Amino acid sequence: MKSTVLLVERWLMKHFDVVSSISQSMMKKLGDKGVQAPVFFPNWANLSSMKYDEVGGSEFRYGLGIAEEQTLCLYSGNIAVKQGLNILLAVAAELSEVQFVICGQGANKAELETQAKAQGLQNICFLPLQPLDKLPAMLSAADIHLVIQKAGAADLVLPSKLTNILAVGGIAIVTAEENTELGQLALGDKPCVYRCDPENVADFLVAVQVLQSDVELRESISECAKQYAETYIEMHKVLKEWEKEMQA
Repeated sequence: MKSTVLLVERWLMKHFDVVSSISQSMMKKLGDKGVQAPVFFPNWANLSSMKYDEVGGSEFRYGLGIAEEQTLCLYSGNIAVKQGLNILLAVAAELSEVQFVICGQGANKAELETQAKAQGLQNICFLPLQPLDKLPAMLSAADIHLVIQKAGAADLVLPSKLTNILAVGGIAIVTAEENTELGQLALGDKPCVYRCDPENVADFLVAVQVLQSDVELRESISECAKQYAETYIEMHKVLKEWEKEMQA
């Protein structure tokens, strides 16, 4: 069955004028599957509207009763099994002074809420999906953003949620192996994210504590995040490059 599906996939891709992908790792996979000259078309961020909002961020925190001096860790996105968000419950139990906010919907949300309540966690709250016009304020409110995936889930893609985090200069902890597309963003002297191993509570706990205490590191990651967004995922640049490829 698998071989039949792969043959159909290969046949279909050969009958399109253009095949595109959202990550360099997936581009390589397309080449391995026989696609000639695939086009890179990454997820983008609209930097004209998705930018840091200090006032909105403060209002968001105030609305949730989170003091300015309290560390706010935010997960915003799909709440499904593949994200492995149970790790947040374990970390929240160890860091009672840190406020965790999980925003979004998904098949695993009710189960996660039930577990948090059963464990008596007072420092974790759940929010529904926020309107798009409220997103910059919410992202700006967070001290630390959480991009969480299980082992093996980050091999080929950069999660779409990360683009807006980078756009506002957010400081993100990503759970990914070093050799993945996501993990590469944490390498070098000027990383734009902070990486820790997936499904590793101790490693995740250290990551939060390091970012809490190291002001210089936070400032560096924030600046590099904004530079990455401006250079690689700014909406108009991405669309202009796509248009050039289509015209060619």
